[in-house]
Amino acid sequence: MSDLAPSNESTHRRALRLALGVAMVFAFTQLAGWPMSHIAPFMTAILLQDSGPLPLRRGGFILAMALLSILSGLVIALFLAQFPLVLVMVACALLFRFYMFILRSADHMLAVIAAVIGVILMPYLVLIQPEVGAIGGLGILLDFAVAITGAWVTWYLLPVSAAPPQGHAAEALPYEAAASMAFNMMLVLAPLLAAYLAFGWGTILVLVYSVIFVATYDSKAGFETGLKMIIANGVYGGNWYAAGV
Repeated sequence: MSDLAPSNESTHRRALRLALGVAMVFAFTQLAGWPMSHIAPFMTAILLQDSGPLPLRRGGFILAMALLSILSGLVIALFLAQFPLVLVMVACALLFRFYMFILRSADHMLAVIAAVIGVILMPYLVLIQPEVGAIGGLGILLDFAVAITGAWVTWYLLPVSAAPPQGHAAEALPYEAAASMAFNMMLVLAPLLAAYLAFGWGTILVLVYSVIFVATYDSKAGFETGLKMIIANGVYGGNWYAAGV
């Protein structure tokens, strides 16, 4: 799926590239301030952990997947708003098909996140946060465009200093393995979507992070990712609290 191959570069250079890219995109989102702009820096961080810059074809594919999933989520939200159970079932079917296609095509992990965010978040935005609604969909699409562009600019400023190891190219999964992974993702996200549409609890970031954890394709890796995020947010928030005091 993603080019998350090991790198021969120094850890310091990779960390500097990650910090520079995320900082630039974060600053831009704070200045521009479009709806849902807080998602763009995280997407940039995903891209900058790759072993090299995202190929142009893959960038276009991610944007196309984001647009298709956002439109799909918007359509099912508008036409099935009065039938929440049917809406959840249709959304799950769309997720399954999108996920299967991406797994079988061995494309970037960000394409998975694009597909799931569009199908999951659009019904939530339209039904639970109608003041954001379709404008939020445009904001999500802009997030992906800004993240991809920001990552390309960062790779240009700090290009790869050492060729990555060979033999780590992503491979398309067999149908059975892809179907199993797609079904597991659907089982995780369907109850969350149903609960959000039924009760409207929590914030939209819970759905976003759920997508991220599921996209790791492994329960242990998902747990470790979640734990690291809790620690990082705790340290970051604690620093800001101390600075405020």
